[in-house]
Amino acid sequence: MKDKIKVLHILHELHPSGAEMMICNAYPYWKETCESSVMATGKIRGPFADTLEQTGYQIEWVPTEGAGKKAKIGHLIAFWKFMRTHHYDIVHIHRESLSFEYALIARMTGSRNTVRTVHSTFAHTGIQRKIKAFTRHFMQKHLHTRFVAISDGVAANEKKVFGIDCDETIYNWCNNGKFQYIGEEEKLPLKQAHDTEGKMVLVTVGNCGTVKNHELLLNAIARMQQKEQIHYYHVGYGKGASEQEEKLSRSLEIDHLITFAGSTDPMPYLKEADVFLMTSLYEGLSIATLEAIFTGMHILLANTPGLTEFRDKALENVAYFDSTPESLAAKLDEYAVLHRSGALHPSREQCARATELYDCSRQVGKYVLLYKNILVQ
Repeated sequence: MKDKIKVLHILHELHPSGAEMMICNAYPYWKETCESSVMATGKIRGPFADTLEQTGYQIEWVPTEGAGKKAKIGHLIAFWKFMRTHHYDIVHIHRESLSFEYALIARMTGSRNTVRTVHSTFAHTGIQRKIKAFTRHFMQKHLHTRFVAISDGVAANEKKVFGIDCDETIYNWCNNGKFQYIGEEEKLPLKQAHDTEGKMVLVTVGNCGTVKNHELLLNAIARMQQKEQIHYYHVGYGKGASEQEEKLSRSLEIDHLITFAGSTDPMPYLKEADVFLMTSLYEGLSIATLEAIFTGMHILLANTPGLTEFRDKALENVAYFDSTPESLAAKLDEYAVLHRSGALHPSREQCARATELYDCSRQVGKYVLLYKNILVQ
C-alpha cells in the first residue's frame, strides 16, 4: 500500500471554533490518504485538543511562553528544533500570525511543501499592510507556498489588500451529516419543554470577542417593539467577554429574555431556534453560519465583509441588515410579526443548496487533490 501523505496543520490555541471544527469534521474523509497531525502554538494547547486527539489526530504542542518579541523568538527557536526532528510532506499553516516564519523554517528544515489557508478578510493598514504583502509574495514566489482562500470574498480581499492571487478557493465546510433540516414539528417539543412556545427563538453561536459584535444584538433587542415575544440563546465562550455581555443585558433590562449557554454543543439550540443571527464586524466564511444554514432556518446576517459571501448563493432564508441597532431591531420586529402569523418556515430547498456548495466530503477532497498535485510537481 502506498504511504499516506504526512500533513502537519499549524493553528494557535485549539478551541471548538472555525478552523479547528473544520479539521475535526474532515478526518473521516482524508484519513485513508493522509496521516495528519495538529500543532497548537499558543500558551495552552486549548480545550479542543482532546477532542481532536480522540478523533484520530496526533497533537503536537510548541507553546509560546510569555509575551512580546522575546517570547516570539523563543517560540520560533522551539519550532525550528521540532521541525529538525520531524518531517512532513505538507505543512499546512492556518495561522495569520507567524505564517511566513513557519513556512520559512519548514522549508529550511526539509519540509519543503507548504500550504497557507487564509481564513478571514484581513484588513491590515500602513506599514503592517506592506510587510504582510511582502511576506505573502515572498512565500508564494520563493517558498512556493500554495495560498488557499476559504471563500470568494477572502480571495478578492487578498488580491485587493495584498496583491496576491490565491492558488485555490476551497469553501469552508461543516459536518453536514450532523447539521441537517429541522422542521417545525421537531422544534415544538423543545419549545414546550423550555417555556418558549409561541415565542420567536433567536440564537447566536460563536466566541464573545469584540469582532463578533454581540453588543449590537443586545442593543437591538432592547429597541424592539416585540421584544417580549422573543427568547435569545447566546452560545459561545469568551475571556471575560461573556460576563460583560451579561452585565449589558441587565443594564438594558432584557436579561429575562436571554439564556447565556456558554461553550457547549450548539445543536440543541439550533433545533429549537427560528432565527440564527451573525452580527460580526467581519468573517471569513463563518462555520457557525454554515451549520445554521444546513438546518433550513432563517438566517439574519450583518452586511459586513465575509458574511455577504452568502448573498448571491440562492439560499432561500438568508437575509441581511445594516449594522445598527435600529436596523436590526426593525428586522427582528418584522420577523416576529411573521412568526406570530405562522409564516416563518424553515426551508428544505436551502439545505439542498447548501449541500451543493459546502458538502464536507467534496471540499475535503479538493484539499487532498491539492496535496497530491503538490507532491508530484
